[in-house]
Amino acid sequence: MQPLKDIHLIRLYQYWAGQVGTDGALPGREVFDAANIGPALLPWVVLHDVVEQPPGPYGRRYYYRLVGTEVVATFGFDPTGRYADEVGDTEMVRQVHAYMDEAVTTRRPHVSHTATMAPHKEYIRTERLILPLGGPDGSVTKLIVVPLVVSRG
Repeated sequence: MQPLKDIHLIRLYQYWAGQVGTDGALPGREVFDAANIGPALLPWVVLHDVVEQPPGPYGRRYYYRLVGTEVVATFGFDPTGRYADEVGDTEMVRQVHAYMDEAVTTRRPHVSHTATMAPHKEYIRTERLILPLGGPDGSVTKLIVVPLVVSRG
């Protein structure tokens, strides 16, 4: 995992890591609420359901369960209630899909630092933290994704 730079993301990662069971069991969705995430990150949080079947164009699918207000404002649309593979077929979509696949497959957090052009023609750099959450059967059923914008322009 790449090192995190943002203190809020570091704290969120540390909270997640503290919830991992001694047997390696992933924390479930029920341990994360607004108080655990914190007010600085809450507008940046995206919660995905992991959907194995039926497969989409990239294989596994990710359903937008919740999308924070800053994510909507930054990227110019609200994908809540849609699958990630339905929001477009761009290099960034494919790249983020691969990051989420890695978090599901390895059952470990993923960190990335990316630069992209936002829809309103603003160049942004993000630090993205992806945290896998487990279901009762031990499989990864949800992902918390925080694509925090760390610089603009």
